Amino acid sequence: MLQVTESTQQKHCGYCGRSLDPLKGRADRRYCDERCRYNKHNRDKQQRDPEVARINKILQDNLVILTRCHADKQVPVYDRQTLLRLGFSFDYYTMVKGDYFFCYYYGYTNARKENHILIVKGFDDIVRKP
Repeated sequence: MLQVTESTQQKHCGYCGRSLDPLKGRADRRYCDERCRYNKHNRDKQQRDPEVARINKILQDNLVILTRCHADKQVPVYDRQTLLRLGFSFDYYTMVKGDYFFCYYYGYTNARKENHILIVKGFDDIVRKP
Protein backbone atom coordinates (compact mmCIF):
# COMPACT_ATOMS: atom_id res chain seq x y z
CA MET A 1 0.00 0.00 0.00
CA LEU A 2 1.27 3.48 -0.95
CA GLN A 3 1.70 5.80 1.98
CA VAL A 4 1.38 9.59 1.50
CA THR A 5 3.52 11.75 3.74
CA GLU A 6 3.24 15.51 4.11
CA SER A 7 6.37 17.61 3.89
CA THR A 8 6.83 19.63 7.03
CA GLN A 9 9.34 21.92 5.39
CA GLN A 10 8.04 25.49 5.01
CA LYS A 11 8.40 27.09 1.57
CA HIS A 12 9.47 30.71 1.18
CA CYS A 13 8.97 33.31 -1.54
CA GLY A 14 11.83 33.38 -4.05
CA TYR A 15 11.88 37.20 -3.97
CA CYS A 16 10.93 38.59 -0.55
CA GLY A 17 11.53 35.48 1.58
CA ARG A 18 8.12 35.49 3.30
CA SER A 19 6.60 32.13 4.19
CA LEU A 20 4.19 30.77 1.60
CA ASP A 21 0.85 29.64 2.97
CA PRO A 22 0.52 25.97 1.92
CA LEU A 23 -3.27 26.31 1.79
CA LYS A 24 -3.24 29.14 -0.76
CA GLY A 25 -2.43 28.72 -4.44
CA ARG A 26 -0.64 25.91 -6.16
CA ALA A 27 1.49 23.49 -4.20
CA ASP A 28 4.52 24.17 -6.41
CA ARG A 29 4.37 27.98 -6.38
CA ARG A 30 7.58 29.90 -5.71
CA TYR A 31 6.41 33.49 -5.09
CA CYS A 32 3.91 35.28 -2.85
CA ASP A 33 2.12 36.89 -5.77
CA GLU A 34 2.60 38.26 -9.27
CA ARG A 35 4.43 41.33 -7.95
CA CYS A 36 7.12 39.22 -6.29
CA ARG A 37 7.44 37.04 -9.38
CA TYR A 38 7.79 40.09 -11.63
CA ASN A 39 10.28 41.80 -9.31
CA LYS A 40 12.44 38.67 -9.07
CA HIS A 41 12.63 38.21 -12.83
CA ASN A 42 13.24 41.93 -13.36
CA ARG A 43 16.07 41.98 -10.79
CA ASP A 44 17.66 38.90 -12.38
CA LYS A 45 17.47 40.49 -15.82
CA GLN A 46 19.10 43.70 -14.56
CA GLN A 47 21.92 41.75 -12.96
CA ARG A 48 22.58 39.90 -16.23
CA ASP A 49 22.80 43.10 -18.29
CA PRO A 50 23.67 46.22 -16.27
CA GLU A 51 23.85 48.41 -19.41
CA VAL A 52 20.17 47.74 -20.16
CA ALA A 53 19.32 48.56 -16.55
CA ARG A 54 21.26 51.84 -16.81
CA ILE A 55 19.46 52.86 -20.00
CA ASN A 56 16.06 51.89 -18.56
CA LYS A 57 16.79 54.08 -15.53
CA ILE A 58 17.56 57.06 -17.78
CA LEU A 59 14.36 56.47 -19.78
CA GLN A 60 12.30 56.22 -16.59
CA ASP A 61 13.85 59.44 -15.26
CA ASN A 62 13.10 61.18 -18.56
CA LEU A 63 9.51 59.94 -18.39
CA VAL A 64 9.05 61.32 -14.87
CA ILE A 65 10.44 64.72 -15.90
CA LEU A 66 8.22 64.91 -19.00
CA THR A 67 5.15 63.83 -17.02
CA ARG A 68 5.69 66.49 -14.35
CA CYS A 69 6.48 69.24 -16.85
CA HIS A 70 3.46 68.41 -18.99
CA ALA A 71 1.16 68.55 -15.96
CA ASP A 72 2.59 71.89 -14.75
CA LYS A 73 1.47 74.15 -17.57
CA GLN A 74 -1.47 74.72 -19.90
CA VAL A 75 0.97 74.85 -22.84
CA PRO A 76 4.05 72.97 -21.66
CA VAL A 77 6.93 74.81 -23.33
CA TYR A 78 10.21 74.68 -21.44
CA ASP A 79 13.63 76.14 -21.90
CA ARG A 80 16.10 73.43 -22.93
CA GLN A 81 18.45 74.39 -20.07
CA THR A 82 15.65 73.98 -17.52
CA LEU A 83 15.06 70.40 -18.66
CA LEU A 84 18.79 69.69 -18.51
CA ARG A 85 18.94 71.08 -14.95
CA LEU A 86 16.08 68.73 -14.00
CA GLY A 87 18.23 65.83 -15.20
CA PHE A 88 16.63 65.23 -18.60
CA SER A 89 18.81 63.44 -21.15
CA PHE A 90 18.01 64.33 -24.76
CA ASP A 91 20.16 61.43 -25.99
CA TYR A 92 17.71 58.75 -24.82
CA TYR A 93 14.19 58.22 -26.21
CA THR A 94 12.03 55.26 -27.19
CA MET A 95 10.63 56.41 -30.54
CA VAL A 96 10.79 59.15 -33.17
CA LYS A 97 7.62 60.26 -34.94
CA GLY A 98 8.26 63.07 -37.44
CA ASP A 99 9.92 65.92 -35.51
CA TYR A 100 8.87 64.45 -32.15
CA PHE A 101 11.05 62.35 -29.89
CA PHE A 102 9.08 60.11 -27.53
CA CYS A 103 9.93 58.69 -24.17
CA TYR A 104 7.20 56.07 -23.94
CA TYR A 105 3.94 58.06 -24.25
CA TYR A 106 5.30 61.59 -23.74
CA GLY A 107 6.99 63.40 -26.60
CA TYR A 108 8.91 66.58 -27.16
CA THR A 109 10.06 68.72 -30.05
CA ASN A 110 11.66 72.09 -30.64
CA ALA A 111 9.12 74.84 -30.09
CA ARG A 112 8.82 77.94 -32.25
CA LYS A 113 11.30 79.86 -30.07
CA GLU A 114 14.96 78.90 -30.18
CA ASN A 115 16.10 76.58 -27.34
CA HIS A 116 12.52 75.93 -26.22
CA ILE A 117 10.97 72.48 -26.03
CA LEU A 118 7.27 71.68 -26.46
CA ILE A 119 6.13 68.64 -24.46
CA VAL A 120 3.15 66.57 -25.62
CA LYS A 121 1.34 63.55 -24.28
CA GLY A 122 0.70 60.82 -26.82
CA PHE A 123 -0.11 61.42 -30.46
CA ASP A 124 -3.29 63.42 -29.77
CA ASP A 125 -1.36 66.53 -28.72
CA ILE A 126 0.64 66.45 -31.95
CA VAL A 127 -2.53 66.87 -33.98
CA ARG A 128 -3.69 69.85 -31.83
CA LYS A 129 -0.28 71.43 -31.27
CA PRO A 130 -0.39 75.14 -30.32
